[in-house]
Amino acid sequence: MKLKLRSADYVVAIFAAFILTSLCLLILGKIDETIHATGVVEPKIAMKVRSSVGGLVEKVMVDEGQKVSNEDTLVILDNRELELTAESLANESAQIEEHLQQLRSEFGMLVAMGSYETAVSVEDVGQAYKRAVNAKEKYDRMEILYQKDLVSIESRNDSKMNYELLQSQYESTKRRLELTIEEYLRMITAKEAEKRIIDETQELVKMQIRLTKVIAPISGVITTPDLHQLKGMKICEGDVILEIADISEVYFKAYVKEQDIIRSKVGQKAHIFVNAFPHRKYKVFEGRVSKIYHEPKLAEAGVVFEVQILIESPWVEVKTGDMSKRLYIRPGLTGKAEMVVKSDVRLYEEIFRRIHVKG
Repeated sequence: MKLKLRSADYVVAIFAAFILTSLCLLILGKIDETIHATGVVEPKIAMKVRSSVGGLVEKVMVDEGQKVSNEDTLVILDNRELELTAESLANESAQIEEHLQQLRSEFGMLVAMGSYETAVSVEDVGQAYKRAVNAKEKYDRMEILYQKDLVSIESRNDSKMNYELLQSQYESTKRRLELTIEEYLRMITAKEAEKRIIDETQELVKMQIRLTKVIAPISGVITTPDLHQLKGMKICEGDVILEIADISEVYFKAYVKEQDIIRSKVGQKAHIFVNAFPHRKYKVFEGRVSKIYHEPKLAEAGVVFEVQILIESPWVEVKTGDMSKRLYIRPGLTGKAEMVVKSDVRLYEEIFRRIHVKG
């Protein structure tokens, strides 16, 4: 009987101690007043990398989670067909240039000294001009002498006919030279235009060859999975190949309920729990509110506001044997945030506040 009473006394004592401890904790205990919100991890910049040209993927140089620097090569497309086109255009351009040099050489010789078939030279025109001028002077003298009855009309007419013939030959020779020059200039101009088009096309093809190397537009981390499956795949111009996230700054976008948004402030401390990194195994990520968006959004839980939290150390230290490396939290991971409205609030005050809010 005494043993039973003693056991009952122990139970009462333990219960009394529990009640007393609970009351002390309730009265003296402190807790942070926080705002709870779910959300998602976001990078400073997330950029979709698109292909500027079409083709088959020949090599994939990166994998998911790999850190890359600006202008690193990410993917290489097959450029053999473009290389053949560039070579063909180069050969065609060289042939046109050879023809152009020949035309320019012939044109220079034509102008300077010689003639080609029905063409005449500048020298020919000059000589025809001199003959016509001499004939004109001779005719003028004969005309004067004829007026003085010093020569016969036959001599005067012969001189006139000779002048008119040589003048006609001069004009004919001059016109033939002009036509020949015009023809050469036309052919040279046409060939120059043809070569210019070929060269511009060749430069365009060379640029396309350079674009078959898909380059990283920013430094960051590759966030696209299963990139090895791209090899051998046909890519069209403008297709998204992969995504890069700039993790120099990582944010947690929290969706705060409308009744809590008035208690949110820029600079508030925040505790972030990422589902992929259980805090008991890894850590609780710390951060501060950096921006509050004032445009409401409709979600399943009702009206929410986006609050941006800058995560101070967006990585966890993972040990592999004697080695330790940083494992960064990836964009797209979900979790929850606790934003500290007030620190060291009495526990009973926080309980009453939450009961009042729910009521």
